[in-house]
Amino acid sequence: MTDTNHREHNKEEVNHGPPKKMGHSILLNFLFSLILILASFGYALWQTRIIDGNFHFNAVRWEFVLPFSAILATLPWFILWIRRKKQTSLQYQNDLQNSNPSDNNKWYTYNNSDTVLVFIHGVLSDSRSCWLNQERDKHVFWPDLIGADSRFNDPAIFLAGYYTEINSGSTTIRDCAEQVFSALGRPDVNGHAPVLNWQRIVFVCHSMGGIVARYLLESNQKEFENKEIGLVLIASPSYGSKLANRLSPIIRFYGHSQGKQLKWGGELNKDLDFKFKKLIDKKSIPGLSGVEFYENHFIAPGILRFLKWKWIPLRTRHVVVTEESAGRYFGAPKLIPNSDHFTSVKPDNQKHCTHEYFYDFLKNKGLLPKDRADNIAAKHILNTVDKNKKASD
Repeated sequence: MTDTNHREHNKEEVNHGPPKKMGHSILLNFLFSLILILASFGYALWQTRIIDGNFHFNAVRWEFVLPFSAILATLPWFILWIRRKKQTSLQYQNDLQNSNPSDNNKWYTYNNSDTVLVFIHGVLSDSRSCWLNQERDKHVFWPDLIGADSRFNDPAIFLAGYYTEINSGSTTIRDCAEQVFSALGRPDVNGHAPVLNWQRIVFVCHSMGGIVARYLLESNQKEFENKEIGLVLIASPSYGSKLANRLSPIIRFYGHSQGKQLKWGGELNKDLDFKFKKLIDKKSIPGLSGVEFYENHFIAPGILRFLKWKWIPLRTRHVVVTEESAGRYFGAPKLIPNSDHFTSVKPDNQKHCTHEYFYDFLKNKGLLPKDRADNIAAKHILNTVDKNKKASD
């Protein structure tokens, strides 16, 4: 392993916020909304009848006019929201210098740390959008939070992935596991050492990514038996998801093999569940330790944000992955408060429960990177500055 500290993307001096000059756009939206409301009411009045010099409004279908006016009034704001989303997304993707979602299996942070974190995304996702928080026009990438958090001691970070699109067809979970395992075993085009050269590997997995990780661990036990392995399963449907059963007509229509395999109690889930429990029981990978997190609410993405209002009970009654499916191997699973299936892996700050629970797991299991010489020197300087500051105060 070479003594380098390389980041694939320069994340310094990046402006993640929306364009600043939005004032006149908001004013124009107010005007457009007013014009559309007046136009709809004007049309309604035009439909009135004048009999004997008197206006008769009974010809107007007010039960249609009022809702229609309200929809028209919100249209400019919906368009503005879409525009802002596109602008901020494009800006962030340009900052990352690579917006190709299919470009998985890349080093994000390559250094001489003794620990590598391998992020594995879920179904219909990729190694960028899975971990990227874009709520309230902020752009926070979870690997960035980890890299900026001194408690983690700057681990190496590899963004693993596999082919999962709406048209992925016959591509199965086994195929996905083979894609990821192959990528872990080969050096990249820049000559960086493969992930499997590390003795301490921590898999951070969302949703189907957890099934992929368990499949590759179970299928390649010999490769991992002498390593320290951490397995973090976040909202991962180890026994399947009942939502996939409800979506069966759509899944069959697209011929989506991964979707079929995600059904509750499906053949692959039952078989892998049995084999993985056996792997743990027999300690086939002696250095394996893990933790499981599960979601709190049902999903409410984008324009459905209003469903996040706490007085709407729908989100608390149903989830994509239940506790029963998410927690099966490593003791009592942890609930991520106020999270849904997607936000559970999109921390927006270093105090987010997912981020802190992840740190706790690494610390408690001895999986945190050991201090490197450069980290020790930097910490010594910071501690000296801090002591001098306190002395001067």
